[in-house]
Amino acid sequence: MTFASLLVANRGEISVRIFRACRELGIRSIAVYSEADERAMHRRLADEAYPIGPSPASESYLNVERLVEAIERSGAEALHPGYGFLSESAAFARAVVEAGAVWIGPPPGAMDAMGFKVRAKEIARRADVPTVPGYDGEVQSGDRLAEEAERIGYPLLVKASAGGGGRGMRVVAHEREFMESVRAAKREAEAAFGDGSVFLEKLVENPRHIEVQVLADNHGNVLHLYERECSIQRRHQKVIEESPSPALNQDLREEICAAAVRLAREACYRNAGTVEFLLSGDEFYFLEMNARLQVEHPVTEMVTGRDLLVLQISIAAGEPLPFSQDEVTSQGSAIEARIYAEDDGLPAGGRLLTYNPPQGPAIRNDVGVEAGDEVSLFYDSMLAKLIVSASDRSLAVRRLQRALRDYTVAGVTTNLPLLRRIAEHSAFTAGETTTAFLEEHGLTIAPSEAPPPRNAVLLAALAVVSDLDSPSSEDPFVVGPWRQLGAMRLRFHAGDETRDVKVERAKSRTLRLMLDERETVAETLPVRDGKLHAALDGQNVSAGFALEGTDVWISHDGEEYWLTIPSPPDADDSDSGAAGSGASLTAPMPGTVVKVFVDEGDEVSLFYDSMLAKLIVSASDRSLAVRRLRRALRDYTVAGVTTNLPLLRRIAEHPAFAAGETTTAFLEEHGLTIAPSEAPPPRNAVLLAALAVVSDPAPPSSEDPFAVGPWRQLGAMRLRFHAGDETRDVEVERAPSRTLRLLLDERETVAETLSARDGKLHAVLDGQNVSAGFALEGTCVRISHHGEEYSLTIPSPPDADDSGPGASGSGASLTAPMPGTVVKVFVDEGDEVEEGQVILVLEAMKMEQPVSAPHAGRIVSLPHSEGDLVPGGGILAEIEEH
Repeated sequence: MTFASLLVANRGEISVRIFRACRELGIRSIAVYSEADERAMHRRLADEAYPIGPSPASESYLNVERLVEAIERSGAEALHPGYGFLSESAAFARAVVEAGAVWIGPPPGAMDAMGFKVRAKEIARRADVPTVPGYDGEVQSGDRLAEEAERIGYPLLVKASAGGGGRGMRVVAHEREFMESVRAAKREAEAAFGDGSVFLEKLVENPRHIEVQVLADNHGNVLHLYERECSIQRRHQKVIEESPSPALNQDLREEICAAAVRLAREACYRNAGTVEFLLSGDEFYFLEMNARLQVEHPVTEMVTGRDLLVLQISIAAGEPLPFSQDEVTSQGSAIEARIYAEDDGLPAGGRLLTYNPPQGPAIRNDVGVEAGDEVSLFYDSMLAKLIVSASDRSLAVRRLQRALRDYTVAGVTTNLPLLRRIAEHSAFTAGETTTAFLEEHGLTIAPSEAPPPRNAVLLAALAVVSDLDSPSSEDPFVVGPWRQLGAMRLRFHAGDETRDVKVERAKSRTLRLMLDERETVAETLPVRDGKLHAALDGQNVSAGFALEGTDVWISHDGEEYWLTIPSPPDADDSDSGAAGSGASLTAPMPGTVVKVFVDEGDEVSLFYDSMLAKLIVSASDRSLAVRRLRRALRDYTVAGVTTNLPLLRRIAEHPAFAAGETTTAFLEEHGLTIAPSEAPPPRNAVLLAALAVVSDPAPPSSEDPFAVGPWRQLGAMRLRFHAGDETRDVEVERAPSRTLRLLLDERETVAETLSARDGKLHAVLDGQNVSAGFALEGTCVRISHHGEEYSLTIPSPPDADDSGPGASGSGASLTAPMPGTVVKVFVDEGDEVEEGQVILVLEAMKMEQPVSAPHAGRIVSLPHSEGDLVPGGGILAEIEEH
C-alpha cells in the first residue's frame, strides 16, 4: 500500500530529498512555493507545484489556510511536512487530516505531548528515563521560580516550555542575573511560540548531545536505529552530526537506546522521531523529543542502510515495519556537515555563481540549490548537507576533510571555512567533542585573511585567459589581438597587494606565466562549470573558480580568495613618450570586447576502452535498489556521443531483472540487444526542444527569450523541426506573466521555463512540471526526457515558404520561415536568377541561413533591405518564373 500523490509543505533540500523518494516509489510529487521560490529547485523538480503566497514565511509556508487550499486543489492523498516550518504543529496536522489527506508524521496527540517540554519530562519520568534535575511546575511567579532556582543551584538554564531550537533559553550563572533572564526568556518564548511559560533545569556543563532515532508503526512495533552525536553546535544550532557517537561504549549505547524506545512507547508515538539526551560522563538525561524527521537523518541511513523517508511513507500508509529490532545493525561511521549561506554566523544571500559539491565513493550530497539559483534571506539559509561514510571513524574524518576541501561555492559567503577548521582540528579527529567545542577551541573566530599564494594567482590568471577562449579552439590567443600578439598582461588586486601576471604562448598548447619574477609553464586542462584543472610546471592542480565582472574568485586547497582586476585599467606610462610635455597612453594588455558563455567539452577517444562512468545505487533491499536504479538511469543525460543508456534502461525496466532472474544469456533470451524501432518524439519532447532553442539566445542577464534579435520587437517566432521522417512546426509567442504560448499539432500549450542551464531544462507545460536534459549543437537539438533520447534538427538552409500569394501560376513569393534579420542581399529587382541561386541571407536563431530561388526567373520585388527585421511569414522576394 502506498499513495498516488504526496504534497510537501516545505522547501529547500528536504523537499528535493522527498521528491526523489517519491519518484522511486512511483508517487506523484507536489510542491508549494512562495514568490521568492518561484524558480527554486524544489519547485522545478516536483511533478506539479502550487503558489502559496508572498515571500515572508508567515504569509506562505506558515500559512495553514493556503497550505490546505493547495491540498484541495492538487487532490494530494498525503502530506509530508519536512522539518522546520509547521512540521511539529499539531494544529496543522489536524487541519491536514480534516482536508482529507494523510499526515506523514506522528499523531497530533503525541506531537502535543512531546512539543510541550514539561509534559514531555513527565512522560519521560513515567517511562523511567532519567531527566535533568529542575522545576517544571505550573506556578510561574517570579518568587516561586527564584525559590526553585535556589534549590536547584547555579548555574542553571531557563527554558521555554513550548519550544526549542535555543529560543526562549537563557544560561544563568549567578542569582543576580536570574530575574532579568527569566523576563527575557518569557518575552522570547511568547513571541516565538505564543506561550511565555518557562521551566528550570540544572545546567549540565560541557555535555555531549546524543540523540536516538526511533520508529513506531500502527501495529505496536517500536524500535530504534541507534544514536547520533550532535555535540558541535553554534548558538544551539547543530553544525556537525555523526553516527555512531565516539563517546558511547556498547553497554551505554544499549541503555540510552532502550530508554528512547521506552519513552516512545509511553507517548503512544507513531512514525519517525528523535529522542535527545545530554551525556555527562556515564550519566545521560532526557532533553526533548523532536516529533519529526531530523535534518541529520542521513547519517543514520548511511550506517544502518535503512531509508527513513521510505519507512515514514510506508508507516503512514498503514504498513508494519518490515524488520525487527534484532535485524537493525549499525556498520561503519557516517558524518554530516551542514552547509549554510552565512557571513560571520549571520544569514547571507545572493546568486550562486558556482556550486560544485564534492563527489566520490561514500559521499552523499543532499542539495537544495544549484549554480544560478538565488539564495533568499526570507528563510533558513542552509544550502545543503554533506554526508560521508567509511568503515571506521578515522577514515570517515579523512574523507570529510577531503570533501570539504573540494567543496566550492561562489556568489554567497558560506560556513565552509568554519567547517574546514572543525574537521582539521585534532580534538575533532580524536572525537573529543562537547556542546562548547567551538568556543573552547576558538573556532568561531576566523583567522586573519592571508594573501593568496602564488598558485592561486596563477590559477586566477588561467581562469581569466580561459574565459577569453574561443569555444572552438584550445588556443586562448585565437581571437582578437591575441591572434597576432600571443601575449597579455593581467593585474590583480588582492587585499592591499597588487600582483602582475604576464601570459604568453609557449609550445604544445602551453602558456608561459611570469609572476613574482619567476616563470611557470602552464597547461590548462578542462575549464568548465566552475572547475579549473591545470598543470603548473608539470604538477596537476585544481580549483573552483567564478568570474563576476572584474572579480575573480578562486577556491584552492580548501581556502578561498577574491582577486580584482582594476577597472578601469591603469594606462601603461612606461612608454618613452611619457616624459616631457606629452604622453602616449598604451593599452596595459591587448583586449577584445568579447564574452564566451560556454566551454568545450571533453573528447571521447576511440583509442581506449569507451567506458565513460559507472553508476552505483544502494538500498536496504533489492526491490528498492532496482527502483532507485531505474530512476537514476532515467535521470542520466549524455549528449554528443551515443551511449548504452537505452540498453541499460531496457534491462532495468524488464520484469525478469526486477525478479532477479538473470543468467549469462539474459540479453539474448529477452531480445534486449535489439533496440526497438525509433519512435517519433512525443509532443512534450518537441515542446521542450522549442523551449531549449528559445532559451538559448537570451543573454545571461535576461529571463526574456525575446530580449535580443528580432524577437525584441516581434515577441513571436516559428520553429521547424525534423525528427526522422516527420516535420513538426512550433509557433512561439510571448504570453502574460513570463509565460510563452506554444502552438503544436493545432493544440496550444502555455509554458514557463524555470531554468535552462548546464544541460538541464526545467519547465511548466499547462501547469505540469516537466524536466529534460538538452544539448544544442549547430542545427541539432538533443532532448533526453523520461528515459528516452530524441534528436531534432532545425532545417538549414530553411526551405522557402511557397504558400504565399503568387505561389501558383507564373510567379512565386518567398516568405520567411521564422522571424529574422536580413543580413545580406545578393540580387536586385529585375535581376535574372537560376534555380537554387542564393538570393539573400536571413539571420535567425543565431545562425545565418541562405534563402535560395525555388526556380529560375526574374526578381520582381525585394521588400526588405539589409538590416531589416522580417516577421515570420513576411515576404522576402517575389520571383516571376520563366
